[in-house]
Amino acid sequence: MDRFRKGRSTVDAINIVVNTAKDSITGTRWKGGTNKYSLVAPLDIRNAFNSANWDCIMRALEEKNIPNYLYRVVASYFTNRVLKYDTGKGPKEYRITVGSVLGPLLWNIIYDGLLKVPLPTEVKLVAYADDVAITVAKHLDEINLASDEVFERINQWMDTVNLQLAKHKTEAVLITRRRKTETIKLQVG
Repeated sequence: MDRFRKGRSTVDAINIVVNTAKDSITGTRWKGGTNKYSLVAPLDIRNAFNSANWDCIMRALEEKNIPNYLYRVVASYFTNRVLKYDTGKGPKEYRITVGSVLGPLLWNIIYDGLLKVPLPTEVKLVAYADDVAITVAKHLDEINLASDEVFERINQWMDTVNLQLAKHKTEAVLITRRRKTETIKLQVG
């Protein structure tokens, strides 16, 4: 995860995605060779920072075995801290806001769990702030299987921390050196 960490930038995250795509299409030949397709699917978490569940953050802190005094400081930070405002759909209530002092750190703590989700070979997750990109470098027939498995695992993790993908924002790109246009169907959730 690159944003909110010193010495990391958007460029670093983009380079990982670009290099994965480049490496996958530089093979020698298609059938029986090392040339592959690369799928890049950027995902967005619906209302990420404001939807981060405090109980899930506290559980993530416990799993990381942070010292008890820090745990109590964060618990105190959450006490009586709510942002309330009216919208066209009625009143809303949010907990962590993007501009809060601890917001980015607490987001990284909970989001780290996503980066630890077991992945099939040749599949990577690249995270930047509240966004994540899935990169899959495989032969075309294997991309659907791998991506379906990854989306299922990501959605399962999202359920455990009460987050949701903004499925309408997900667009995948299939990268290849072939002139023939290929299409695949992905099941995001």
